[in-house]
Amino acid sequence: VQGLVHSINEGEKRPEVYEKYDTDIDGAKEAGTEKVGKIRDQVEGIFAADQKNRQKGRQAAGSGLHLERQHHQQRS
Repeated sequence: VQGLVHSINEGEKRPEVYEKYDTDIDGAKEAGTEKVGKIRDQVEGIFAADQKNRQKGRQAAGSGLHLERQHHQQRS
């Protein structure tokens, strides 16, 4: 805490110290937002691919059942 108080007092004497922190914080926020955006895109891409695969799986399962039914009907 004492170090923080000291740096705040130092910042009042030297405003350029604060400006540097502000720039760093803004830069970090922008970089963070960009990173989050990239991760969101990746997740959405994975989700979309998963949805497509599930649809394909359902269609394949559906056609499999259909073929099995036909096979049973031909036997009886």
